[in-house]
Amino acid sequence: MNSPEIDFNVDTSEFRITGQSILTHVHTFYGPVIAWMEEFANDPPQELTVIFNLNYYNLASAKRFMFMVYILSGLKREGCKIQIQWKFFKDDDFMREFGQDLSEHFDVPFELVPFYNSALIPKMAS
Repeated sequence: MNSPEIDFNVDTSEFRITGQSILTHVHTFYGPVIAWMEEFANDPPQELTVIFNLNYYNLASAKRFMFMVYILSGLKREGCKIQIQWKFFKDDDFMREFGQDLSEHFDVPFELVPFYNSALIPKMAS
């Protein structure tokens, strides 16, 4: 599957994006997700954890991730305590660097979480 699993659980205030995101028509997939996030931003919880656990994504998806983090930075400015976990395999410099870039460009706490066990990396669908 070329689209990630998205689990935005408002009861636990934990949002997860897991897998791979190599979509051709990213707006079709991420448009409703971003619209939901914008609506959610109107009445956010006091705390929110967002976990990016991706094994691969394309440039178009990366742009959507940037927009998501932009929305999250707005929540932080409004007083929501945000924590973003950016998970990556320890040898994947590309994933680590993109997480670092996001953390430097937006005023949101990032935790870069390297995996040392390849079994923890989300599996690519066949």
